[in-house]
Amino acid sequence: MTLRLHVDGDRWRTHLRSFGEREPEVVPVIKGNGYGFGFERLLAEPGPNHWGEIAVGTYAEAVAALGSTSAGIVVLSPWRRHDPSAGAAVGSDRLLHTLSRPHDVEPFAAAAARAGGARVAVEVITDLRRHGVTIADLPGVARALAAAGSVTCTALALHHPIDRRTGSDPVGQTLAAVAAARTAGIGAPLTEVLVSHLSAEELAAVRRGVGDVRVRPRIGTALWLGDPGAYTPRGTVLDVHPLARGERYGYRQRRARAAGTLLVVGGGTSQGIGLAAPSAPRGVARLRTLAMSSMSASGLALSPFSWAGRKRWFAEPPHMQVSLLLLPASVPPPSVGDELALDVRMTTTTFDTVLVE
Repeated sequence: MTLRLHVDGDRWRTHLRSFGEREPEVVPVIKGNGYGFGFERLLAEPGPNHWGEIAVGTYAEAVAALGSTSAGIVVLSPWRRHDPSAGAAVGSDRLLHTLSRPHDVEPFAAAAARAGGARVAVEVITDLRRHGVTIADLPGVARALAAAGSVTCTALALHHPIDRRTGSDPVGQTLAAVAAARTAGIGAPLTEVLVSHLSAEELAAVRRGVGDVRVRPRIGTALWLGDPGAYTPRGTVLDVHPLARGERYGYRQRRARAAGTLLVVGGGTSQGIGLAAPSAPRGVARLRTLAMSSMSASGLALSPFSWAGRKRWFAEPPHMQVSLLLLPASVPPPSVGDELALDVRMTTTTFDTVLVE
């Protein structure tokens, strides 16, 4: 238990309550590693309104959640007939499934009929271009749903990009989708629109435009990670070794370029240390990325661990469960058992322990 997430429980839950008060229609997203807190832990969080409905990423997560919460469950991933977890979950009346292709309606309806019926949201494609039917598909989808007596459709779903490029209009896309769905006869009736990545101002604009249809934002990062001061990742120092100039160390037996200290710290690749989600840096960030890539190619890589106010260099690529760090001789080293501050992407990090204090 050497990679820990320390959580100020009171502060974190105050943030959750405040978020729920500002946006009472929120559908909390609980998926993957639970945004660093753990999937099961987030399922157990009561939330400001006891989370009457949550969203999960996959059918495998939906099956796990069914046994851990009494909330309704929105499955973000669209239904696919080859997914065995989808077959196991289709019979639960607590699930809202997502249909994203016209030709999935008929086989889904057959599966739903065998299970006694199911509820669905129809996903409409956006500039994200990940899943969804086109607006032109909606009349055909409406006819297929009407013919499927076992399927009840009450919602649309739209997943928008995070970045806003010139010409991007998520509000316009959402309003156009709702208008087209109403014209096509989607919904029995259409009662809600589930959206992702709309700002508060954009949500307000959509709500003004759709009348009595509920607009419900599906939110994960801004909810769970919205107060960074409420949680602190840390790695524990497991060993401290003096290192002479020219002395060899690590799997690859590199030579130390200068005298210093070799730290062995808890946290490695199996926990997400040294891994990063790809991004497309621009401007100054791009230059910094190119510089870091150059140093990495020459055997240097800056770690996410900090000591004495600065991030420290990896001595070599992280091991599976520990990392080796280099300290210059001018910096007094920590002691075994001390904890190093850690700057990591929470959605890719799995902690040994989450301490809610």
